[in-house]
Amino acid sequence: MTQQMYEQGDWIVHAVHGIGQITGIEEKEISGEPTQYYRVKTEQSILWIPMDCSETPAVRAPVSEARLLEALDCFEEPAEPLPTRYDQRRQQLHKMRARAGVGNQVRILRDLYAHKQHHSLRLSERRYLDQLQARLVLEWTLAGDLSATEAEHRLQQRLATIPDLPS
Repeated sequence: MTQQMYEQGDWIVHAVHGIGQITGIEEKEISGEPTQYYRVKTEQSILWIPMDCSETPAVRAPVSEARLLEALDCFEEPAEPLPTRYDQRRQQLHKMRARAGVGNQVRILRDLYAHKQHHSLRLSERRYLDQLQARLVLEWTLAGDLSATEAEHRLQQRLATIPDLPS
């Protein structure tokens, strides 16, 4: 029997699909083998995540407000320059995106936001930047006693503090 890490009603953060709430536990048969899955409802879709997700860095519990604020402190550090060539930038962002840690997600936001100040972003990058901001706002509302409007306002204030990229 698979050990249960989360329970129905818990919120989780998926590195690719964002924040969702566990709405149930279901057994599905894959390749003839029954496996227990968390049924997770995100803003965009329904996911089935194996209950034995302890092996994957793509799933984590939402962080505390203190940990989120600590992660946002990276906005005070200079952004890491991203490649100017789209294919190289996309590959780098894809590698970074695979890790679900809030610190990693905040660094991607910082670097992409700083890159946007001097270079145009492709549509997929603009969407990803918007997704990252929306996910952080939602996680902040879960972690603290904030409305989405207040969390968005505080995030925008923090984004405004990101130092300019080196010339």
